[in-house]
Amino acid sequence: MECNKLIIFKNYPALVLLKCIFLETPDIQKIRGELADLRTSLNGDPGHTISMANKLLERANHTDDLKLKAEIFHVTGLALHKAGQFEQALIWYREALLIRRNIDDKKGASLSLNNIGLAYHDMGQFKEAIPYYMEAISLKQELNEYKSLTATYENLGVVYQRLSEYKMAMEVYYKSLKISEDLNDDLLIALTYQNMGIVYLSWGNDQSALEMFKKSLELRKGSTDTIPVIQLENNIGLVLKNLRKYDEALGYYEQCLQLSESINYRDGVMAAHNNIGEVYLATGKYHDALKAYLKCYELSVFNLDYTEQCASSINLGDIYILLKEYDEAYNYLQVALSLCKNTEDKAKERQVYWHLIEVHEKKGRLAEALDCY
Repeated sequence: MECNKLIIFKNYPALVLLKCIFLETPDIQKIRGELADLRTSLNGDPGHTISMANKLLERANHTDDLKLKAEIFHVTGLALHKAGQFEQALIWYREALLIRRNIDDKKGASLSLNNIGLAYHDMGQFKEAIPYYMEAISLKQELNEYKSLTATYENLGVVYQRLSEYKMAMEVYYKSLKISEDLNDDLLIALTYQNMGIVYLSWGNDQSALEMFKKSLELRKGSTDTIPVIQLENNIGLVLKNLRKYDEALGYYEQCLQLSESINYRDGVMAAHNNIGEVYLATGKYHDALKAYLKCYELSVFNLDYTEQCASSINLGDIYILLKEYDEAYNYLQVALSLCKNTEDKAKERQVYWHLIEVHEKKGRLAEALDCY
């Protein structure tokens, strides 16, 4: 009911008319303003965002503004999602979707569907994400929401990549690319090239991957968003390393390190040190590799990044074996083994045991080596 169209109430009693005129109460207006502020604070403390969203929802429950309620559910879902509480986020996203479907808010429903797909992706339930992305795509096509459509295509493509369905991923990326080219949006095109490069890399087609990554990097020149540039230079370095162009790879990794340090991007700094170590390892420069791996390990400990700490410990164990410093190798491999068990990473745990077998054999501890099998 649109209360500004007063002509439809001309035969109503004055009291009813006044009630309708003031239906948009000051509190509703205030809730909308606070919700707008809340959306801008999602990069802050997720707990605070969730608390504020719940208070807004409690106030909104005293109104008939269903679209407003759906938006509050949506924002609360975003906060939970950001906090890593994916299952809880799904509950709130679904509440928003239910309301939006009931009021035929197709644009809002498409956003909810996309975010449900993202939550399933982040939970590692990739197949469950697909139908939500597909329905979001259908709605966005109906609404001619082309820029938003490319984002969902990219999300769907990433899911297909995760499922190793590379042909399907590439088909989706080409659809996204066509729209981005029609929109003349360089950053969207760059994103698609980057994702295509990752597919080619997974296929083992290093030359095509390199071409895609370089095209993406060229389009991102002048962008203020540094992290995608770092990721691209890292990927280019990886391809060049695969092609045994070690000096060129090292140059890209050093650029990654410099850029990451300039914006205090810790994940980028760790990745750069690790990848520099990989180049030195491949070229037989073991002491240089050791220095790089140690820097990565120290940062992982400081950042409480147990996944990276585990990987760095394995790398250090490996390099100390090559340097024939078996006691040091054993110490780092024990750290890695403990971390693998805590995170239940069975693949890395097996890798650690194989290294420990080698250490025990080199030290003449055959019984201990047998225990590792």
